[in-house]
Amino acid sequence: MPRTDHFDKFRRGGVITCLVCGRKTRETGKDETNLEMCRFCISENEWLNSFSDGEITEEEYNEELAKIALEREAADG
Repeated sequence: MPRTDHFDKFRRGGVITCLVCGRKTRETGKDETNLEMCRFCISENEWLNSFSDGEITEEEYNEELAKIALEREAADG
C-alpha cells in the first residue's frame, strides 16, 4: 500500500495507521512510528505487560485502561 503522507520521508515522521485500532496517528514521543501503533494502544499494551508480569493488580489494570479510554475519547473530540 503506498504511503499518502509527505511530511518527512526520511525519518518516517508522517501519518501512520495503528496496527491495533486503525487510528491515524503520528509520532508523539512514544515510538509510534517504529511500533506502528497509536499512543493509546502502546499505553494499553504497556499496562497489559505490567499486569501479565504480576506488577499490578487486575483492579489497577482496569483503572488504567479506563483512564486511557477517557484520553482517547477526548482526543477524538
